[in-house]
Amino acid sequence: MPKKNRLTGAEIRSVRSPRRLHGGFFSVSISASRTGNAQFACVVSKKVAMKAVTRNLIRRRCRAVLEKSAQSTPPGVYMFLAKKDAAKATYSELAHDIETLLRNIRGAH
Repeated sequence: MPKKNRLTGAEIRSVRSPRRLHGGFFSVSISASRTGNAQFACVVSKKVAMKAVTRNLIRRRCRAVLEKSAQSTPPGVYMFLAKKDAAKATYSELAHDIETLLRNIRGAH
């Protein structure tokens, strides 16, 4: 994912989201953009997956789906928070969930 579309750790900690949407494997927190671009973050906690390998796999899959959709997403800060079931999901299931959330976001704008 291009650097202009990623959030840094400090930016992730400072985001206070007024709006949240829920899917089967992810919740997405939405807030206003500071840069005029769509910026994304994928957060996977130890509660979701104890092993770092699994957490990184979920993050990589999330970023791969978001990279394809970054251009068509309206400007804003989107923080995807993985749910417990994401650890057992396949790539296609995660992709479908993320794309559904993004479709709902585009429909709301």
